[in-house]
Amino acid sequence: MTMQGCQYRKDDWQCPESVCVWGGNHCIFHTNSTHKDAGILAKRLDWRLSEANKEEDPVRFDGAIFPQADIYRRIYNRSVSFADAKFESVDFEGAEFSGEITSFKGVQIGGSASFKETKFSSKKIIFKSARLKSANFEKANFSPTIPIEEIDFSLCQFQNSCFDEARLNSNIISFVRATFMDRVSFKDTEFRSKEISFESARFVPFMAGAPPGEFIFRGKEPDGLFLEGSVNFKKVSIADKVAFTFEWVNLSQTEFLETDISRIKFMDVEWYKQCDFLKIFGAWRSKLYDEQIWRKSRKNAVVDYHYLTQFSRLYRTLKDYYLKTGEIQLYGHFHYGYMEVLLRQEKQKIQKVWRYLYKLTSGYGEDFALAGAILLVLIFSFAGIYAILEIPTKYPSCLAQFFNSLLYSFQAGTLSRLAFYQEADMGLCAKFLYLAESILVPAQFAFFIMALRNRFRR
Repeated sequence: MTMQGCQYRKDDWQCPESVCVWGGNHCIFHTNSTHKDAGILAKRLDWRLSEANKEEDPVRFDGAIFPQADIYRRIYNRSVSFADAKFESVDFEGAEFSGEITSFKGVQIGGSASFKETKFSSKKIIFKSARLKSANFEKANFSPTIPIEEIDFSLCQFQNSCFDEARLNSNIISFVRATFMDRVSFKDTEFRSKEISFESARFVPFMAGAPPGEFIFRGKEPDGLFLEGSVNFKKVSIADKVAFTFEWVNLSQTEFLETDISRIKFMDVEWYKQCDFLKIFGAWRSKLYDEQIWRKSRKNAVVDYHYLTQFSRLYRTLKDYYLKTGEIQLYGHFHYGYMEVLLRQEKQKIQKVWRYLYKLTSGYGEDFALAGAILLVLIFSFAGIYAILEIPTKYPSCLAQFFNSLLYSFQAGTLSRLAFYQEADMGLCAKFLYLAESILVPAQFAFFIMALRNRFRR
């Protein structure tokens, strides 16, 4: 007598199991019956995954309903799919998934979900649209040996979950449009990827009226720089009063465009710094990676004022944050970035020229090295011109001529005069140079003092 097949169908896949006695038209995996025998269920799961059953690849338990029982094996060396399955609770602690694909897409877990110390070495690991309540990924190892092609947590819902000390090593790691509720922790987690995306993710309390959530990304002390690769944190939504912290985290390749970062605490984080041998014209400063991306993609195209508006908000927020925390040097770095945005937003030509001169002469009052270098250039340049014009008087040797002209230049720049120069016969050109230096050098000296104070004040 031929056994009736299970009626569960998903897309073009038909469950290969036979109906069970108490399951109606469904097998032991898909029946809603409360009479499921955990022992039989474990045996069927093990048989489907066994080497003797190689024709099914991947092994699919899509839509299965699993009771609260320890029925799960620890070694999964074949591709396996639990897509849209329902678990009362699940325990894969210490399990190993090494098949081509491991899928928990759309799973719903009513109780706790333990993936503690689980090893994932599949090429693709999919948790897309999963609902994970009390999910524990502590010390989970995604790709113990070689990088995975993709780890997909997009559209997931996490509630009271933990990724502490987990290792995620993949070409792509996606938490796009994921929802994090109540409390989610990424302490000492290692992200190693070419592309890490939290774009449009939401960090919210569990429900209206519930206590504010707590979300923390923390690296290992002392350096703790655990985000390796380009990180997309754009359009992220963080609810009011939510405690959100980046601590000991490398944000040097993290984009925050269209994210309200005023609700984030930045504690000992690493920002983007441009590699530049001379470190001039602002290359010394910490800045947003978004700005660097925009500069590279913009080239000679028309300025995108939408992006500049976003940069303005981000830099204003970071300025205010570091001013409140007393980290004045970082305040200066982000003040420079904010002034760069204002320079590019300025439409009046005269105002733009003044802003540009302010940048060139002192790095917006923040770059004392640049201001000091220009001060010396001005003094020595005027000294060279004075020497050519034989001011204050002619001397027998070129060396004597230059040093006396240098002294004269220094006097003009500091608005002081020595007695033996007061009788010098000065032509109209010399008087014009003296007047110009008497204005430019003191002004530049003021910029130098201001920049020096701004960089080293506490």
